[in-house]
Amino acid sequence: MTNKESIANGLRFLFCNFPSISGDVQPDLVIHALWHPRNCEGGWIAAPGISLTVRYEGQIVPYVRNVVEHFILSRCQEWIALHGAAVSYEGRAMVILGAGGSGKSTLCAEMVRRGWWFLSDDFVPLRVDTREVWPFPVPIELRQDSKGAMPAWAAHANMHNPILGSWNEERKWPVDPSSVPWGGIGQPATLGCLAMLESGFQDVPSVRLMTSDVSRFLPIAHIFGGTATRYANAHKISRILGGGVAAASVCVGRPVATATALGEFCQKYGGAWGK
Repeated sequence: MTNKESIANGLRFLFCNFPSISGDVQPDLVIHALWHPRNCEGGWIAAPGISLTVRYEGQIVPYVRNVVEHFILSRCQEWIALHGAAVSYEGRAMVILGAGGSGKSTLCAEMVRRGWWFLSDDFVPLRVDTREVWPFPVPIELRQDSKGAMPAWAAHANMHNPILGSWNEERKWPVDPSSVPWGGIGQPATLGCLAMLESGFQDVPSVRLMTSDVSRFLPIAHIFGGTATRYANAHKISRILGGGVAAASVCVGRPVATATALGEFCQKYGGAWGK
């Protein structure tokens, strides 16, 4: 397989669950990518206002995704993008926030296995005025440790096209959430819970209700955007808490036990809601 074919297949897999547009429709965004497999300098990706240097072929797909995300944020001022994962059940969404490696994708995958709908992994679009979480249905990315913890998902991973993290160059294996027997892509859903994953691991996971203190969001929520944007959006998030939106602090344990604890939390604070 040539480099061109490998990259094209990776991009098709990345955006396979997005709606396609046919006919004479002009694209809103054009991305140029150049890769020299024998060039020690690698290649580059360019779009209006953006130019990125690529060191490894495996970074092209995640870099293209970063450009698309940046474009969406620049065009949609009424939206906030959160660094997290999102699932939904019975029309209500749960957004899982946390630092890199805290277990967001693993917990998201376990919730989907239990019957929740998949909305997003890593980039979560939240519309503030309606409190709606919209799907951004890219593949779930499994780390090496996640493959061992989630063997049912690992069996469906795209082992032929691993990707590298755009910043830390960590190798990950993507899984199409619509391809697993228990999976599916959800519709836009009203935000019901923000679950913040604390650092560390416990044998017995715990979930507790949090207050709407903005300072608790900033270190771990990884709101996309510059510093001023992060603070402004953190205040917007704080204002929408309450009124049917609960914030949970989660001390993570094994995925199955943590998912059970989160489901019980959603039932307690959101009515008959979770599994």
